[in-house]
Amino acid sequence: QALEICRANAGQSSSSRSLKENLESFVRETHNLVRQYENNRDYAKILGVPPNLNELTKERQCDFIKKSFKKLALKWHPDKHETNARKKRAARKLNDAAEARDELNDRANCEAGSVNRERARAEKAKEEERNRQNWARGGG
Repeated sequence: QALEICRANAGQSSSSRSLKENLESFVRETHNLVRQYENNRDYAKILGVPPNLNELTKERQCDFIKKSFKKLALKWHPDKHETNARKKRAARKLNDAAEARDELNDRANCEAGSVNRERARAEKAKEEERNRQNWARGGG
C-alpha cells in the first residue's frame, strides 16, 4: 500500500520520489531474498529422508519419499490439532512437506508424484470450469 501511495504522489516532490525509489528497491530486495530462501531449502531435511537419497536406486528413492511424506501427513494433518494456532502451524508444516515431496519426486523422476500432480491439476481445472459455468448461469 505504501508503494502505491508513493507511486500516486511521485511527481509532487523530490522527497516522495526518493521514498518511492527506496520502497521499490526494498520490494525488489525482499523478492530476491524470498527466491534465495526458497532455492536453498533442504527438502530432504524437511521430509526426513536420508541426506544420501540420491545414492539409492530410483525405486528406493521414490519409496523413501512416499513413506516419509505419508508419515508427516498423518502427523501434521490440521484436523488432528485442536486450537486454531496449532491448525495453522500444522497446515504450514503439511504444505512444506508437500512442497518437499514434489521437489524430491521431480529430482528422482518418480512417476507417482507427477501422476498425482497431473491428477490434482486436472481436478482443479474441472472445478474451475464448474465454477465458471455456475457463474455464467447466475449461481455466482
